[in-house]
Amino acid sequence: MVSGCSNSPSRIEADTIAGSEKEQPVAAPMGEMLPSPAAWTLRGTLVVEDAEGQLDRNASGTVVLWGEWQYEAGRLCSTHGSVAVEHGMFELPMAAWIPTLRVQCASLGNKMAVGSSEPVAVPKNGPIELHAKWQQEVRLRVVARETGEDLAGVTVLAMTEPTPDAILMPFLPQAEGDGEVLIANGTSPVRFAPQFPYPDAMYWIGAHGRAWTRLRRSTTKLDEDVVSLDPGGDVRLALTGHPVPECVVVRCRRIVEPQGEWHHGECVAEFPAKGSALCQLRGLPPGDWDLTVEVGSLENVLQLGLARVRVVAGETVDANVVLDERAMEPARAHVGGTLRLSKAWGDKVTLIFRPDWPTSAWQDPLRLALGDMVATESGSYQWSAEDVRSGTYVVEVEGCDFFTRLEVQAGTTNGHVIAVPDPARVRVRVIDEATRKPIELGADDQPCWRVTHLHPRDRFGIFVVDMDFQTIEPGDGQRPWFQCPSGSVTIQVGGGDFYRDLVDCEVAPGDQEVLVSVRRACGIDLKLKCGEEIVSPNSVALQSPDGVDAVVDSIGSRWVVAGPGTYLLSVEVPEGHELLPSQCVTVTAAEWTPVELLLRRVP
Repeated sequence: MVSGCSNSPSRIEADTIAGSEKEQPVAAPMGEMLPSPAAWTLRGTLVVEDAEGQLDRNASGTVVLWGEWQYEAGRLCSTHGSVAVEHGMFELPMAAWIPTLRVQCASLGNKMAVGSSEPVAVPKNGPIELHAKWQQEVRLRVVARETGEDLAGVTVLAMTEPTPDAILMPFLPQAEGDGEVLIANGTSPVRFAPQFPYPDAMYWIGAHGRAWTRLRRSTTKLDEDVVSLDPGGDVRLALTGHPVPECVVVRCRRIVEPQGEWHHGECVAEFPAKGSALCQLRGLPPGDWDLTVEVGSLENVLQLGLARVRVVAGETVDANVVLDERAMEPARAHVGGTLRLSKAWGDKVTLIFRPDWPTSAWQDPLRLALGDMVATESGSYQWSAEDVRSGTYVVEVEGCDFFTRLEVQAGTTNGHVIAVPDPARVRVRVIDEATRKPIELGADDQPCWRVTHLHPRDRFGIFVVDMDFQTIEPGDGQRPWFQCPSGSVTIQVGGGDFYRDLVDCEVAPGDQEVLVSVRRACGIDLKLKCGEEIVSPNSVALQSPDGVDAVVDSIGSRWVVAGPGTYLLSVEVPEGHELLPSQCVTVTAAEWTPVELLLRRVP
């Protein structure tokens, strides 16, 4: 059985490969990627290679396949599914054309195989051959760095995700966290199975009196690795000051000292802060550490206290984290109210409560669907949320693209009203400002149509709608529709051969049309060549006579300037190429000035 072979957010039925509804854009795919007119079956062969290059074409079991395709809008879409393999052969039902496939992982008998990151083109006719490699037993020698002698008391922990920034807590005597103990109190050399269905795995390795270290290793590697461990030190940690709230953690960060300044290093471990009880951290590498008490994820963290400690090999040092007033958890609340919205919005509506900082460190977003509310005779809905933290929340009415703010007070408060304006259905017509002619969708120089509600952008710092109308099939050729709450909206238009622009307008309930004119952009079409190779610049600047960089946008090889004129072009080339001198270029209105620069490699 294959489990955990994919962490894709999309799911499909077993034994079927089809387009992922969650990730698939509305646009029609390019060329060969058009959906098939009818379902069909792809037949294929699975070839499994061992560490010595021997091929097995007769394996049976289950294989998880990964398909990818790209749309004109530039989005990479993917899907995955499992299929049975019998004596190396499989049949894959295809509900749509997928141009490439690869093996993600396979469970074949009592062995595991993993695939390559390189996809294989799906043939129009005939079978496909896919390759995988057997995972190999991990072989490690764990030795003392100073003597090279094998160590006893060896512990090996495997991270469930093979990423360098995965957080584990190996420094505690009881190794808890996002990992699995593979070897406990072993003697070097050690052997074990990789455990997880990935091409690479990450392990924490330690031993009595030694500092923990990390090892990244291919799961298909046959050779033995030698891991050298330095002597480690211990820290006896105490938490004092304010009472320790629930859901807070202690995080361990290495400190580096470049140019005499203290900097936080990466967070290498975390564990729950359990009251003020002493805990002992074992096997830290010698050096300077920050031990912080925090709440929230690494991306949304609130620090409640800090202790800086110097770990010495073979010694135990004391550290005390004093929690300040920020350790006061926000008061709990029960909040409720009424949602008012027109039936024209339909029933696929959800309230999402997103707490502002710092409440967001303590409180995850909440979701309430219409089915979780009580409908009233007046057509409104009564909603309630229990045991939430007090603070300020941004409330999104998902399905209506409407936002508002809500202040949640401690205790019980009801009577909050969330009133969604009636929907406005807006049709947009875009014209060329110079010719006054409509811009046809589908043209090579078409603008990128985007729509944004004005007041949420200003009040909440977020964009409500972000539609690319290249991916929406319009009803009449060049005038796509969008729906939003009536009121103030901003229509953002631009891209291609046109300047990006924002048009503010008021829209009323019901159907209406908005006319937007756009100006043709101008700039340079830059091509860097080194022999026959096209090279991408690190940066490009077009300086106006007053010394200001006039670049306002870039699309591929085109660099857009604010207007026509003469500019000083400066190009930063990639490392390994000769520096280019600055030069003057003249840009004409509504045109692209071609600039081709020849590079030379330097040793």
